[in-house]
Amino acid sequence: MPCGWGFFMGKNFVQKKSFFCRKAKICFGRKQYKHIYVYMVDRMEKETSGIVYQEFDGDLEGLREMAHASWFCEYGRGTWPDLYRIELMRHLFREIDDPRYLLGAYHEGKLVAFVANLPRTYRYQGKHYKCALSCMMVGHKDYRRFGVIKHLIAECLRRNAASDLDFACFYLESGHSSSKLFEKHLRPIHPIESLKKIHVLVRPVEFEVLARHERLGWFSRTALKMLGVHKPPRRPQVEGEIRLYQKRDLSAVMEMMEAIPDEKILVRTFTMEGLEHQLDSPDLTETVVFEKRGQVLGFINLAYYEIVSHLGPVKWANLDFLHWEALSPSERCALVAEAWMLAKERGCAGMMEWSKGYYNPLALYCSRFLPYPRYVGAYAWNFQPNLDFKGLEGICIQQI
Repeated sequence: MPCGWGFFMGKNFVQKKSFFCRKAKICFGRKQYKHIYVYMVDRMEKETSGIVYQEFDGDLEGLREMAHASWFCEYGRGTWPDLYRIELMRHLFREIDDPRYLLGAYHEGKLVAFVANLPRTYRYQGKHYKCALSCMMVGHKDYRRFGVIKHLIAECLRRNAASDLDFACFYLESGHSSSKLFEKHLRPIHPIESLKKIHVLVRPVEFEVLARHERLGWFSRTALKMLGVHKPPRRPQVEGEIRLYQKRDLSAVMEMMEAIPDEKILVRTFTMEGLEHQLDSPDLTETVVFEKRGQVLGFINLAYYEIVSHLGPVKWANLDFLHWEALSPSERCALVAEAWMLAKERGCAGMMEWSKGYYNPLALYCSRFLPYPRYVGAYAWNFQPNLDFKGLEGICIQQI
């Protein structure tokens, strides 16, 4: 069956029968369509009857292979983030102590769909809430037309509600097949709330590498060079030291995270151990801090990901968390420039941030971060009747 049909989810089994019936009439005529219809329905029933939804068996290599095949089918010559590197998955799954948070769909022992629920704690309007960040959802390209993803999400919802969570948070990329699935089949049934629409901010590090992988034409390359994005950002001369994070900085960074106001911002909270792992994990995360007169006043936390295209993977640096309210505009620009230099030393082709709305991004624009035509919506399944996200202006959370 063509790849384009692989994303057909269907409203229910009866409508799927009607769909195949209409296709058979068009392709084979009214006299012969019944035989084609019976064959398709019998095949669908056989292939979906043995699918089991259960805890993930821990085969990270099998998950990586299935995800890569599915995402290449989805994006073709486009680019997509590789969240399925073995070391990255171990990093993300590190805090999971309940096997119910990782859910897979299996057919005859083969993994055909997967979703991860990463346990998180957020504070909002003076209260703390338990949450699961639902992410890394992927379905085998040969099983998507049978509604496996829809059933997997329903099972995921049931388990999240049974885990006494207050809400589950997730992202949907505009135009992606998962967005269409949610809008058509899940939003009318489940209490899905929109938290914030966020767009991408990009700063090239290795301009020519990025241009090749994004397939930029001559006109786009010339226009971007006129904006100066192929050059290093300007680093103002400021008082103070900008350096890599050290363990002795942990308490100061924790104080800055706790100082982020939560009246109109959804803020991620950390344990000391969890924050230390987020700030510095070999080959995965690093942090630069701004120290002035013996006091750490700001930081930028980088997470390294790979963006895959038909040319292969390239390394990017995501700005996961930052805080610079105590810094002047020049000091903020200097901190961004130092983070850019670190990304260059680590072999990154670009830097990426999302318009999360919990800090003033002017220093990013002054450092030639540019909006990229890619939008993501942050949503929440709300299990708590008294929790109201109306009036939310920013989200201090990790984008995965």
